[in-house]
Amino acid sequence: MSRLNVRSRRCVALSFLCGWIVFTAVVASAADKKKAPPPEARPANPTARSETQLDTVLAKDPGYVEFVHVEIGSAVAKDQLLVSLDTDRFRHAYETTRIRSESKGQIATAAAEVRSKQSQHDTVKGNVRFRRANQDQLDRSGAELDIAKAKLELAVEADKLAELEFKRVREQLDARFIRSPIDGVLVEVLRQRGDVVAPGSVVVRVADPSRVGAAFKLSPEAAAEFETGSTIAVRKVGSDVVEEARIQSIFAVPGDPNGLQQMNLLFADPASAQSAEYELVPDPADNQKPASP
Repeated sequence: MSRLNVRSRRCVALSFLCGWIVFTAVVASAADKKKAPPPEARPANPTARSETQLDTVLAKDPGYVEFVHVEIGSAVAKDQLLVSLDTDRFRHAYETTRIRSESKGQIATAAAEVRSKQSQHDTVKGNVRFRRANQDQLDRSGAELDIAKAKLELAVEADKLAELEFKRVREQLDARFIRSPIDGVLVEVLRQRGDVVAPGSVVVRVADPSRVGAAFKLSPEAAAEFETGSTIAVRKVGSDVVEEARIQSIFAVPGDPNGLQQMNLLFADPASAQSAEYELVPDPADNQKPASP
């Protein structure tokens, strides 16, 4: 009987010891888990929507829209006339200065007078040698020749001033005609016939289908991995097809307190990149290639 009691006590003690060991291990494991730092959150891969690059045309001078010559959606050529501002107050000045700049009558008259006075002076010179004229007559003819030459110089200067004035008025008139800066498509007309425009106001926007880009917002650390002019790999969100784009510029976003950087890309294949959401491929620095020479 006593032996059974001893064995029972030993079994209870062993059970208690095993339970204590298990309890201690569980507590230690929980403590280790609390001490371990949480796994680092991977930053979200930045995305940006691709857009056709636009050229904005501004008004240079004040006025009002007289004609809109092209409809939205039309293909336009470089320097094609898109919008005309009022020109009435410039037409008279243009024609007046044009006539003055083209008129060479004063120069021709002054040149003829110089030739005449030169001939007279040469004649008096000869007469002085043969004592048929005196020194006073020679001095007078010389003075008349100098006056004629001065008149010719004034006529030439007046002609140059007339040409400069005509150039100025012509530039003013030309500024009334708003032309396309590129070969592209007219996508927006912000001023219609009769609307008043101020200097620097946007009149039209022209899209260049051959230039499609996207603007990614990056942290300063992420932006430091890239270099302007190099080529990087991007892909449409949800796609595994990798495309190439060239880094056009990287600059700080104005007024951003965190120093956010904007990276502008131009796609190598504009046709496939029209209006889609793009992301940088994982580890984009590994895919960065120097710009082609």
